[in-house]
Amino acid sequence: MFNRFRNAAFVLLLPLVIILAAPMSAVLNAQTAIGSAEAGDLPCLADALSTTVKTCSAGPAILKWYFCTNPNTSTVYLQIFNSAGTVTLGTTVPALSLGIPASSSAPGAGNSPMSIGFSNAIKVAATTTARGSVAPSTPLDCSFSFK
Repeated sequence: MFNRFRNAAFVLLLPLVIILAAPMSAVLNAQTAIGSAEAGDLPCLADALSTTVKTCSAGPAILKWYFCTNPNTSTVYLQIFNSAGTVTLGTTVPALSLGIPASSSAPGAGNSPMSIGFSNAIKVAATTTARGSVAPSTPLDCSFSFK
């Protein structure tokens, strides 16, 4: 009976041993397979995101994923622009406008990275409407990854 429990413990611990013994590149490849950022992706922290437009990439880039937390009691819109020039909220049309539900977090991409191309730049802002210019009561906290 002891052998059965010992064998079960060995089977449970074996994946941990394999991961610890694997080269770091194999561990990173395993993380990529479940939706983590890929090697070469660049981060963009946009904490306290509101109506001050944040530039994540000043040139052409591919948006890989995003994650935003909305502490407000109403939906806040994450506007994403494909513009190397000046963005004027309420006038410049966003390439994407994503509603982040009230009192929640919104992961974009989940377990499969996105690949949304922006030919000019990636700029972001948060407003109370999809194409608006009014600041939410409390800013969003967002993170992005692009290549």
